[in-house]
Amino acid sequence: MNSTEKFDRAMQIVCGTYTGMELHGPFTWKHAVYFMNLHEEVSHVCLGYGMQLEAEDDDDFFEAVVQWLLQKKVAAMIDIQCPDLMDGFDPHLKECVENRTTYNVKFVDGWTVIFQQPEKP
Repeated sequence: MNSTEKFDRAMQIVCGTYTGMELHGPFTWKHAVYFMNLHEEVSHVCLGYGMQLEAEDDDDFFEAVVQWLLQKKVAAMIDIQCPDLMDGFDPHLKECVENRTTYNVKFVDGWTVIFQQPEKP
């Protein structure tokens, strides 16, 4: 989609069950959180290029991500492919997620990946 207004409209019409989602284009972090929480079955999220997140909203976004991870009954993964986010975003997100959940955060080629290691038998 090419505008946040189209994501606003999508919030009104998207329905059904899905386990994964991928967002691209100009969308707000609130759009992302809305779709992540629309169905409890969602376990894989890719936030592609274009997520709009102001530095003053970082803590609210991090809290929403932590709460989403904490409610997952099965392993979940989030890929954040937004290299234009503010300096300090990655280490702050890593600290919030790893200190409050059982998930790990890695940085690979400009992507932020949040995942849970499988339990060892």
